Amino acid sequence: MKTIRLFTVLFSLVLLASCSNDSDELPPSIQDDGQIKFEIGIAGKSYSRFVDHEDFESGAEWETGDKIGLFAVKHASDNPATLQSWNNYIHNVKLTRQSDGSWKTDPGTEMYYPNDNEVLDFYAYYPYDDNNGSPELVNPTAQKFSVQIDQRLNVDFSKSHFLWAKQENVSKSENAVSLQFSYTMALIQVKIIEYYNLSTLPDIYQLEVPTDCTINLSNQNISAEGTKNKIIMRDIETNESSSQTDGIFWALVPPQTIDIHFAWNYNNNSYSVTPATNVNLTSGRVEKYEITIQ
Repeated sequence: MKTIRLFTVLFSLVLLASCSNDSDELPPSIQDDGQIKFEIGIAGKSYSRFVDHEDFESGAEWETGDKIGLFAVKHASDNPATLQSWNNYIHNVKLTRQSDGSWKTDPGTEMYYPNDNEVLDFYAYYPYDDNNGSPELVNPTAQKFSVQIDQRLNVDFSKSHFLWAKQENVSKSENAVSLQFSYTMALIQVKIIEYYNLSTLPDIYQLEVPTDCTINLSNQNISAEGTKNKIIMRDIETNESSSQTDGIFWALVPPQTIDIHFAWNYNNNSYSVTPATNVNLTSGRVEKYEITIQ
């Protein structure tokens, strides 16, 4: 397995205008070293947009232009705080990955440690949500996210990823804050092991799956919700021979308990199979199935 690379991010510090005007939240003086440093990585095995491998062993990487959102709350070391729906010490600050591997904030939104020696809890997520131009109104305790219904193209499969990271009880220090992102969606894979009498693979559908969810960054809980939709799965690998064609299809879905049901159309006929029922899909886990199409 390739080593997942960590990227160090160095920020100059200026507080958001929306923060409190208390003196303990003003930027530190030039002589005071209050810079926040981050190590940002992606933890664990990857089934990300960066890897088209059945075994998911390759390491994931960030891409230039990726945007993550960051929240932080401050509190006394003996009196833990709770992430709030709005007006947190750091609230939905956007970090964008640069071509050199660094991450930068937009001008005027750089971040500082507090001057009162209180500790910070950090919460981060990907992809960044600007809430239609009102990023300050994003609620990190009830954040809305939807996977794409049509995941056939890599760009749409990529949009179906939601990653999060959490680091608590961080004191002011010159050391970097480690933010290791992990995958929140579940992956369903189906492999066609026998495929007779057809020259090409049809689109495979994962049926009756809620594609919307609400995410709480504080307790890292995800609740699938909304109507069920038919997801068109991504064909990631096709090996054709004179006698048989094998294909591997992926779909990202919110964690939930569902029946696994695949369907496809060919020559104006509909086909379906249900290889498993009452399956508990969990974050970052892969459920694999094999089917035969004749």
